[in-house]
Amino acid sequence: MEQENKLEQAKRIYEEIEIPAELSKRVEKAISQYDDRLNKRTFFSGRKILYRTAGVCAAAGVVLFTLSVNTSTVFAKAVGEIPILGSLARLVTFRSYTEETDAVKMTVEIPSLEIIAADTESLAQEVNQQIHNLCEEYAKEAMQRAEEYRLAFLATGGTQQEWEEHHLEFNVGYDIKAQTEEYLSFSIWGDENWSSAGDTINYYTMDLANMKMLTLEDLLGENYIEIANDCIYKQMKDMEAKGISFFSAEEGGFTGITPDTGFYLNQKGNPVVVFAKYEIAPGAFGPIEFEITDQQSIPEEDVNETYYTDNFSVDKEAVTVFAGKIKEAVAEQDLEALADLMAFPLYFRKQQEGMWITAREDFIALGKEAVFTEELRKSMDESDENDLKPSMAGFVLSGKDLPNIVFGVKEGALRITGMNY
Repeated sequence: MEQENKLEQAKRIYEEIEIPAELSKRVEKAISQYDDRLNKRTFFSGRKILYRTAGVCAAAGVVLFTLSVNTSTVFAKAVGEIPILGSLARLVTFRSYTEETDAVKMTVEIPSLEIIAADTESLAQEVNQQIHNLCEEYAKEAMQRAEEYRLAFLATGGTQQEWEEHHLEFNVGYDIKAQTEEYLSFSIWGDENWSSAGDTINYYTMDLANMKMLTLEDLLGENYIEIANDCIYKQMKDMEAKGISFFSAEEGGFTGITPDTGFYLNQKGNPVVVFAKYEIAPGAFGPIEFEITDQQSIPEEDVNETYYTDNFSVDKEAVTVFAGKIKEAVAEQDLEALADLMAFPLYFRKQQEGMWITAREDFIALGKEAVFTEELRKSMDESDENDLKPSMAGFVLSGKDLPNIVFGVKEGALRITGMNY
């Protein structure tokens, strides 16, 4: 109750801030200058669209929450209970509109980052300019894609009447992921109902105490790539056990995060790494998210072991030693020892029929006769563990041909990932 009173008191004090007499003239001047620039741009079949972003507010020297804006339902739902933060920063809808042409309908909702704090004018202006550019560019490109679709439809025999029955739609909007007194995290997105290929999303996370945009390195430290990759690989393993399939590395699947990988902070303060639909898994699974919950994600018992980021980072000696363990387990027909070297799920193909083995016990259940065939034992005996070359798929241990055993880096260590007969 005390916290609520403080919030209400802060809100009341903020709303009662006296507006300088000269402010309205400065705002009008900035808007006029901004309008003159924007009115020179035309798109959407010649329609002139007016955007008034927070660059106007920044030019006026102060950001006002009392500007005439359309407050989004997303904002109202997400932060209606936290109307104001310690640093007086929030995201509101600055401009929203709907346009229709032929069979295409577009709905655009452009947010504005508004801050009242010392020395934040340039930051707000920079972020809002990025948001404005992103929304505008996506809208233009979506309309271009729709027009290309229309021309192709008509060129292949479709009629204008049939085209108008398509009811294509695209939307540009934003979502607030989390808002606390310490940080604000949100996304700007665009989607289309006729093609997911054009969907896009950008994430922004702001440190409200220091008034700066945060990166994964800021949150996880200098080893952020290693930490995030390890956590993601562990979660992928759990997801695969529940039926989610991922693209392999050679199919363009997950091979590690980069400094540009999208993320947001959730309400608990944990970074959530996001991969778009089709990026690392079939589109049916939609966007894939991984919450990075353990900043010391490498198990303590593995601290002294080398952690590999990919197949190309493994030294030749380690590859030779691991391949030798595989050969030894096959020669001794030791299912347990071979299973100890595996990552699950594991791809098992025999006589052109493949299947995924999702757990160790399922592999053991295959039995020695099914696994240690005469052909496999001969192939492993003929294989040369001293001359293995890395690839995106891993290392292939075999004689002249099939059968073979494929291994590579999984969760930072070498593991068997496939067996082919």
